[in-house]
Amino acid sequence: MADPEIPFRDQDIPFRDQDIVWRRTGEGPPPPPPPPSEADAEHALSRTPVAVLAVEMDRCERRFGVAPCTATGEPCYQTRGTCKALQAYLRGVQTLLFSSADTALPFDAARPYLQSISYRPTEIATHFTVAGRVRARCADEPDSDIDIDPYLTDRAAPPQGTYWGRFIARNPHYRGRTARLYSGYLGEAEYTYVERWRGSLDNIVRMRGAAELEIVDRLRALDRLYCPAKLDIKLASNITADQTSITLTSVDGLDPGPGAVRIGEELIYYTGANPATHVLSGCSRGWESERQPHDAGSAVGRVRILGPMSPWDILWTLLVTDAGIPQGDIDGAAFWDCKTFPEPDISMQAIITEPTKISELYFELVDLLDCKSWIGENLKITIRRNLPNRPGRRDPLLTDAEHIVDAPATLDLNGDSRISRVLLYWDKPLLARVDEYQKYNRLHMAVDTDAESAAEYNAVAEKTIGCRWVRWNVIPETQTSRWLARQTMRRVWMQRDPQPLLTVQVERKDSSIKTGDYLRLQTDELCTPSGAPSLRTWQVVRREPRGETFQLTLLRQRAERFAYIAANGAGDYAAATDEERNDQAYLSGPDGTLDGDPGYYLW
Repeated sequence: MADPEIPFRDQDIPFRDQDIVWRRTGEGPPPPPPPPSEADAEHALSRTPVAVLAVEMDRCERRFGVAPCTATGEPCYQTRGTCKALQAYLRGVQTLLFSSADTALPFDAARPYLQSISYRPTEIATHFTVAGRVRARCADEPDSDIDIDPYLTDRAAPPQGTYWGRFIARNPHYRGRTARLYSGYLGEAEYTYVERWRGSLDNIVRMRGAAELEIVDRLRALDRLYCPAKLDIKLASNITADQTSITLTSVDGLDPGPGAVRIGEELIYYTGANPATHVLSGCSRGWESERQPHDAGSAVGRVRILGPMSPWDILWTLLVTDAGIPQGDIDGAAFWDCKTFPEPDISMQAIITEPTKISELYFELVDLLDCKSWIGENLKITIRRNLPNRPGRRDPLLTDAEHIVDAPATLDLNGDSRISRVLLYWDKPLLARVDEYQKYNRLHMAVDTDAESAAEYNAVAEKTIGCRWVRWNVIPETQTSRWLARQTMRRVWMQRDPQPLLTVQVERKDSSIKTGDYLRLQTDELCTPSGAPSLRTWQVVRREPRGETFQLTLLRQRAERFAYIAANGAGDYAAATDEERNDQAYLSGPDGTLDGDPGYYLW
């Protein structure tokens, strides 16, 4: 389905609500904005909205022909693609600004090229995330090159062609550079503009008179990055099966030591890597593999050792260390919350022996931990455990009468979402593929036989997990392995029945509901056996503004809740508040309910 076109004058662009102070790269903190005057308030409705696209492109910090730059002749354009002395290239940043094409310039540095945008919001799936995406369409026309070409006055002829034609020729390495969208009003200072979207420039399509920039969120970049990174390193000479000092063509990209490499089907652990001599020293040959001789020119790959440490720290390491995502773009509080609640921390380790997409490793571990991870409306990578309830969480109540707009709703029964058994293979041999289950050393199976019986679904819904994150010789029969067994049973319990998807529209007053939030929904779109509207817990997996409403796609959770032990002195169920009933467990009656409410399963 095509992405919806969203005009810039429509301030219902699906962006977050709180303000972010913005300023150009290199400037100090802005002064606080003055409070609005009464006259400003009176004319607020007549203000002209403006959108601004900021693209942060690489720019060399050197001056052409000035030491250490040794280039001569026609000057470059301060980009790596036009550099004539790469050994002196020093990467910096230049922020290019493009503003709405149908308004006056909001400030001098902007170019009025921005014509329209289309937006696809983030969508949380069961064990991965569909990345959000923005397409920004910009006018492509002849341009003076002022503020772009630092040597404009030194050139013999004025610039030719169009702005985006020159941009692509000068910046062939544009992919992955940061792009941000802001909105504000004509006449306001730059620092008052609100950041609405942040992502990476992924593609540019030129057409007659225009260029379309595709910007994807940070999680999408994980599909193009590898852990360990792919390296062009080879053996400099033949080595025997017992040699403990190995000379390579380079050690760039390897751990300085200790670390590990892979040559053919042998893993070699070393204690030091000399950047001057390219020698690996202290090599332990046949590290969890067979020792072998190797010929000069054989490819040498880095082995990435992650852990043993908390799986939440591994996720953080994959984002920050391996993917290079700034820590400020990650919701650290959410990761810490997952790490500390509801059970003591556990320890895992993975040894990655060949380049693997970071997205595969990241979401594989997210799925094992029974979580969801996505880009939140605060523009940060966040994470949340799949919990139908938890102490302190107050899920808002939405009803047909008070919140849901009288518009067509869609119910997808999502029959393929159920799981009746999980086969968990773990303790993977280091050189085996993740899907070579016959080579794993251990297996744990969780089965709900009632769900598979002829009396219920009469079908097996199997999920197979090849877990590379728990290794027996590092983490024996401890808290982690016991947790892993409980986790498989919990997964079957949570998903033994299909989880329907319901799409509804809510009023603008409910804009505080964000992607990933849990809520209680009472609607006649779904009913109880008696025909009354059902009251269930749902999670928002997609949120998209639609004019004066928000369209929410909701994933239904189990009716039963997890039981958390109540504090000493807690009252009985009949006298408890709704908050207390959500936060702690009570003994149920003989029918398994609490005065008619669903009972609990032990966590």
